[in-house]
Amino acid sequence: MSGSVAVTRAIAVPGLLLLLIIATALSLLIGAKSLPASVVLEALSGTCQSADCTIVLDARLPRTLAGLLAGGALGLAGALMQTLTRNPLADPGLLGVNAGASFAIVLGAALFGYSSAQEQLAMAFAGALVASLIVAFTGSQGGGQLSPVRLTLAGVALAAVLEGLTSGIALLNPDVYDQLRFWQAGSLDIRNLHTLKVVLIPVLIAGATALLLSRALNSLSLG
Repeated sequence: MSGSVAVTRAIAVPGLLLLLIIATALSLLIGAKSLPASVVLEALSGTCQSADCTIVLDARLPRTLAGLLAGGALGLAGALMQTLTRNPLADPGLLGVNAGASFAIVLGAALFGYSSAQEQLAMAFAGALVASLIVAFTGSQGGGQLSPVRLTLAGVALAAVLEGLTSGIALLNPDVYDQLRFWQAGSLDIRNLHTLKVVLIPVLIAGATALLLSRALNSLSLG
């Protein structure tokens, strides 16, 4: 069994990486205006002076990097949640993380008028962190050993409460409701790399932390 799993991984990982590289290249080449590969390479190397390079550097490259970063962050979050709950179908929404982030964004917009990407990002991280701490404390029986069952139940209960509060606040304020819809739907409409730099730092920190705790997470997944 372990041998077949190893063979599958040996085939799947390189194959998926190849597909990722192809998709990344196509996202830079194909759009409203298709560009030759030579123009894209010149734009990335900084030797291109034509207007087509602006399309690559100011439109397609930021959006492509945003998609890669978002996909990596979602994959990391899903892997951590599945390990903590020992549930192969678990996701951050199961433990109330998404609900905590949405509630914090709505609260910040309603009380303080936060609307910029940086402000929403800060509120989302704060809300997700608080929700995670509440669920972890409840799921660990008041600070003891983590119980995947209690963790899941606490997350579902907290998510239900926060989603109700979020909907109530959003329905009372149309502007807040529009911001919430945009946040929940998501967008790759990134016009510069500054926003990506802001997001990249916490994603790298989370990835490094997950690697440092990989042995403990593996032990937890085995019970």
